[in-house]
Amino acid sequence: MKSRRHLTILLLLVASVFLCLVACGVPTYLIPDTAKITRISDDKTLLKFSVQYSAQSEDPSKDSVGLLLLYYLGDSTNSASSSINNKFLTTYRPTKYDGYSINLSDDSTVLSYTYSEIKYDIYALEMFGEHVNAPYYDLPIVNNPAYYTFELSYDDTSRAISLSCAEAPSLNRVFTLYEDFPPLDTNTLHIYAAISVQSTNYSNIYWSDLQYAGPISLI
Repeated sequence: MKSRRHLTILLLLVASVFLCLVACGVPTYLIPDTAKITRISDDKTLLKFSVQYSAQSEDPSKDSVGLLLLYYLGDSTNSASSSINNKFLTTYRPTKYDGYSINLSDDSTVLSYTYSEIKYDIYALEMFGEHVNAPYYDLPIVNNPAYYTFELSYDDTSRAISLSCAEAPSLNRVFTLYEDFPPLDTNTLHIYAAISVQSTNYSNIYWSDLQYAGPISLI
């Protein structure tokens, strides 16, 4: 009799777990095979980098894939590189495959921290009067797989950054900068980029590592 009672209790527990999983939903994560930014070359005011993305998705038409472009103004050494990457991960990607959306309603910083007694303010590259928001941020990545080659150039007259894409001219953009330019000891824009993925088919908000695209000199 006791063994039957134990078996009945066990079956009830298994049924309860099954019903909970059905009712609550089991998290499903989309983890891209490739999501990376690679610096190709830089020549003072011209920077060239590539973006690669591929994922085995249930329905790619329901996936929203975006590219976020960040920058900070500093000297030519980019000495705070590792700290910027770590700050981004702890702020927006607390676990390896799941994170938070970034939505800006003004020209506030995306990241801000102090390294070696120097404060760094990291902004998003944004089009004039338009703030970046999830899920596409600065640029939509519409193909899967995708390979784009981008060029960023700085115009000291308009104080704007122009982006051109060899594979998809529809992605060409002109961005504004929010910082006043300080003295010549901080005369380099350091550009970073990350890929984000959101989908109605999956539970997670995916962020790639924040990767260094390269420098652009202001002089």
